[in-house]
Parts: sequence; structure tokens; C-alpha cells
Amino acid sequence: MASQALHPLYKNNSPTTSHKPETKMISAKRAFRSLAFSISVPLSITLAIICIFGSGKNYRALPKPFWFPPLWFVHLATLSSSFFMSLAAWLVWADGGFHARSDSLPLYVAQVSLSVLWDPLVLVTGAAWLGLVFCVAHFGTLVACYKSFEKVNPFAKDLVKPCLAWMGSLERSLNLNHSFKILKLQSFVLEFLLNESTRCRVKMLERCVGTLRARQIQRAIRHGKITLLCLFMTVIVLRGTIGAGKFGTPEQDIDDIRQHFYAHRKRVEPHRVLEEVQTTDAAKTEDPNNYEKFDMNKLFVDEGEDEKRDPNKQYSLGPKISDWDEQRSEWLKRNPTLPNFLRPNKPRVLLVTGSSPKPCENPVGDHYLLKSIKNKIDYCRIHGIEIFYNMALLDAEMAGFWAKLPLIRKLLLSHPEVEFLWWMDSDAMFTDMAFEVPWERYKDHNLVMHGWKEMVYDEKNWIGLNTGSFLLRNCQWALDLLDAWAPMGPKGKIRDDAGKILTRELKGRPVFEADDQSAMVYLLITQRDKWGEKVYLESAYYLHGYWGILVDRYEEMIENYHPGLGDHRWPLVTHFVGCKPCGKFGDYPVERCLKQMDRAFNFGDNQVLNMYGFEHRTLASKKVKRIRNETSTPLEVKDELGIRHPAFKVVKVAASS
Repeated sequence: MASQALHPLYKNNSPTTSHKPETKMISAKRAFRSLAFSISVPLSITLAIICIFGSGKNYRALPKPFWFPPLWFVHLATLSSSFFMSLAAWLVWADGGFHARSDSLPLYVAQVSLSVLWDPLVLVTGAAWLGLVFCVAHFGTLVACYKSFEKVNPFAKDLVKPCLAWMGSLERSLNLNHSFKILKLQSFVLEFLLNESTRCRVKMLERCVGTLRARQIQRAIRHGKITLLCLFMTVIVLRGTIGAGKFGTPEQDIDDIRQHFYAHRKRVEPHRVLEEVQTTDAAKTEDPNNYEKFDMNKLFVDEGEDEKRDPNKQYSLGPKISDWDEQRSEWLKRNPTLPNFLRPNKPRVLLVTGSSPKPCENPVGDHYLLKSIKNKIDYCRIHGIEIFYNMALLDAEMAGFWAKLPLIRKLLLSHPEVEFLWWMDSDAMFTDMAFEVPWERYKDHNLVMHGWKEMVYDEKNWIGLNTGSFLLRNCQWALDLLDAWAPMGPKGKIRDDAGKILTRELKGRPVFEADDQSAMVYLLITQRDKWGEKVYLESAYYLHGYWGILVDRYEEMIENYHPGLGDHRWPLVTHFVGCKPCGKFGDYPVERCLKQMDRAFNFGDNQVLNMYGFEHRTLASKKVKRIRNETSTPLEVKDELGIRHPAFKVVKVAASS
């Protein structure tokens, strides 16, 4: 629903704030570049280590058993492992995992470091034992990465699995090699001891019964061993084919033994077995009271496809209305208790904002939407403005940027008492709680937007104005404007074709589908005679302010200026275009966006808390501190900002009879 901008502009040596969201193509290119960088750097390092230290001559010279893989396979598996891990790390980074889980990045760096050390240790120095130690450490870091990545991106977790399999097989090969050497030494020692023991036993037997008798005894022992071996093999064959006795097949025997063993354990440790059974049952059934484990998708029942619009009919927001000014004037006369002006030069204003009907695609998005609406409620309460928060998509054809148009038209027609409707995107916040919009300035205008005439009419620049925060008068002119603005909005071929026209006609506009802001610029430059006279492009104060050039200057503003200015010295609105706090991906780093949104919220919230004697400890802190002591005469405390009971906050008083 938000209309956004790409980059900050500078006009007449002062920062401007008209911006638009980066296109899908540009975002895709940036994502591709980051992906290519994330994969190419580890692969290049691994390939360089292989070229420098991975000598086949050294590998062939190492003593190794037959099950060791050939060197080309080791190098190929190492490169593949590096590719899978770098791709997994990129996916975790893209989902904000390096910010949300502080251990993910160190674990990945440790894994890369250990992977490049194996070739120098084993192939150059020949330290196979040390190579085994590093293999074990490497396997441990992979397991830790698997556990960490699993909580951020399930696909990244799956990419770690082949790396674990390869490192586990390499570790097992090294371990078997050393074990084989140890077993050979042990067998040699055991054979020597057995031979010596046999020789001593034969000599003692010959001394006791004579040489002939001793040989007869040895022959009888050997025959007995063979007989017992044959008997054992016969029993095994019989039990494996027809079964034997009451035990039946070997599988049944094993089951009987296992049950007997478990029965013994149950008699000895009944409490422990009971706990194990309870734990197993709890693992199999999810706790229905656990919000964290609940699958939110169960709430979103598929309600079928939206009703298809006839493509042969031109889109419209609703029935054509041509006498709205007369209808509204008559209604206001019949309802004198609901005037459209609360006092001279103080119109009745309805601020409108909203968000998606579904939860945000990331865990913190809804929290920042809550901060944003709380901020707007504070400003509206101080300035006597009504507020409407929408979470319904009134027209599926007008999704995305265009969703505001059907809502605005419906509210204008449903609330004739409202003189101005103030649209504000959900990612915009008020940062000057004391600034009152100069309504008198707009008495002859019906639409007020942040922008510059020369950029719109002379340069035809697609970011010459901004539709993320604008004022629209409730009148026939506004309904006609909405009817002329909307035809580019229906999703699909209409919006795509309109986007091509806008890109061709407007300066600097990338190729992407039609958006509401570009359509407004195009409408003004092609039909200036019809609409331009009633449009006011405001640049004296920040009806829309780009966050990238404002938030880092808040401390400077606090030191040098004061609320109530509304311009670059103390902006009325700070708009976080491109951050997309409710989405899965934004155009800027997640950590930067969220930290700056916290600062903007606290910057505005301090002006509210100041009325009650508090403020945030810092602009980055959620905790507050007391800035003045309590008093027994609270009504005598001076309202320094003048916003507790301002002159522009009108309270309607009933007329005396």
C-alpha cells in the first residue's frame, strides 16, 4: 500500500525527500550480486589452497589403505562443500539470520577457516593425526552451523547435510586408517604372545606325560574344537530356516531377549521409565497452548479465487458521481452537529493508514507496525484529527501500491463531514508532534503533496512528488481525480503495459509495473490544465521526509532546534521507504532499518512523554527516565512544547440555549 522512493535528491542545496521503491529488477540484480560474491569468495579461497598445497605427488606418497578416496574426488568434494555452505550462509544472511542469531556468522567463518587448513596439514606437512583432529573440529562446526541455520532457513539447513556427510566420511577414513595400523600392531603382539604361551604349554605337557602322549592329547583337542564349531554352525542354520524350540526364529529370540531386558529395567527403575514414556508422548503431540509452535497457516483458509473482472470493460472505482458537491452540501445542512470545519481555518481531518490483513512475513514486522500506528494516534490526539486504520483489501484488482485508491474513495463518500483526508503509508512516522499543518495555505487547493513544480512539469521526473503522505479535499474534483488516476492500477497486463508507458515518458524511471506515484506525475504533466491549478506541491516543510538523510541528524536537531518547525531542521514526517518492515526482504540491511525506525519512534515519542515528565534514555533505548520531579501542584507545571492543550486542538462546546 505504500508509495515509496528510490534515492534522496538534493534541490537548491537542501535535501529533498521524494523517493520511490526500487524495482523488482534492481532488487533482483542486487540479490544476484550479493549471491555471486558470497559464493565466489569461499570458492576462490578453496581453489587457491588446492592449487598451492593439493599436490597429487604428496598424496600418493602418504601411507593409506585401499578405501581412501582418490585425490580428485577429495578436491571435488571440498569445492562442492564450499559451494553448499556459502549458498546456505547467503540464505541465512538474506533472511536476517546473521542479525537475529549472533552465532551464525562466527560459526560460518570458523567452518571456512578449518576447511582451508586440511590440505596444508595433510598434504604438505604429512601430519595425518593433526588432520584428523581438524576434521573432528570441522565436523563439530558444521553440526553447530546446521543447528543455527535450521532456526533461520530450513533450506539452508538442508544444504549443510551433504557437507556433514562428506566431512564425516573423511573423518571416518582417517580414523579407520589409524585404527587399522593399531590393529595390525595389536595382532602382531597377540600372535607373538599366543605362540610363546603354546610353546611353553607343550613343553610342560611333554615333561609330564611324555612326547607321544602329549601329541595325542593335542590332536584330540584340535578334533574337539572342529566338532564344536560344526555343532554351532548346524544350530545356526537350523534356527535360521525352520526355527528351534519355543523361541522360533532369531528375530523372535531377539525380541524376547529385549523384552526381558526392558522388563528387568522397569522393575529396577520404574520412575525413570515412566518419565521416558511421558517425554516421548509429549514429543509426539504438540502443545495446543504453545503460540510459538503453532502453525499460523492453519488460520488462513483458502477461500477460493477472487472474482474475475471482465477484461473488455474499462476499470472503474465505482458508479460515476457527478453532483457530489451538491449532495455533500445538502447533507452538511441537515447535520449541523457534524460540521466540516471545527473552527475557522481548522478543517475536520481524517488520517487514513493501514496494513495487510495477514501477519507480517517476519517475526518483528507486526511490532513495528504497532509502533507506527501508536505514533500516528499520538499526533492525531494532539491535533484533534480522527484516524482510520484499514486491514481489508477492498478490491483485489488494485493490490499493492494502488490499494489506497478504492479505500480513499469509499471513505470520502461515507464521511461527508470530513473536509480533508490525509493518507499516510504504514512505514511513515510523525517526528514533529508540535507542527500544525498550515491549512489556511490550502484554501484554494484540493490536493497537497510533497514535491516541486519544476521537477514535475519541467523535468518530468518520476520522483518529482511523493504519494506516501498527501492531503485530499472531500469534493467532486477529488472523485474525478480518483477516476482518472485509477485506470492504470488493475494488476496484470493493464498495469504492466502502463508501466512501459510511464518508463518511456518519465525521466529516470526504471522498467517495472505502473505505480501510483508515477501515474500521478504522468497525469499532471499530460493534463495540467485540468488538474494542475488545484494541486499544491509542498516543499516548505516535510510532508514526506526520506529517513536516510534525517535519522542520523536527530541529535543535531535536538541540540540546535526545537519541535514545531516541520522542515529539515525538525521534520514533520520521516518515511522509511525501501525498508519494508512487514516483508521478508527489503532494499536496505535489516539491522540498519530496524535501528533507525526505533530512533525515529523514540524521537517522536520523547515529545509525547515530555508532557508527563519522562523521555527515553537514548534514542536507541526502549527504557525511559524521569526528567522532572513530581510536585503537589501538577497544574502549574509548564508545558514546554505547548502540545498538552494546544490552541489548534479544538474541543467542541455546545451552544447555550
